[in-house]
Amino acid sequence: MSKMKRDNPQYSYFHTKTRMEERYDYKGLTVSEYKNMCTCCSNGVKINTEVTTKGEQYTYQMIFNGMEIIAVYQTWKQQISTVLPKIIFKKENSNV
Repeated sequence: MSKMKRDNPQYSYFHTKTRMEERYDYKGLTVSEYKNMCTCCSNGVKINTEVTTKGEQYTYQMIFNGMEIIAVYQTWKQQISTVLPKIIFKKENSNV
């Protein structure tokens, strides 16, 4: 089976699900939970903005199921592309 391409709408879900397991020990992120995360992330605190050739990408510190997480949201996809490790992000960005 070939690898899923990044432009596939499901890529961001599967990537985020994997990173939630690795970085937050959150197993079994459902599609419904992921869609809710994407919708609600703007309720979090925007801690970074990046401008890319495709559009803006925002990093949010947010609460998901009682956990504080760092999510990266791509405006051109209207999806979270990944979650970042909270400890590493704090070291690199002093405003968190």
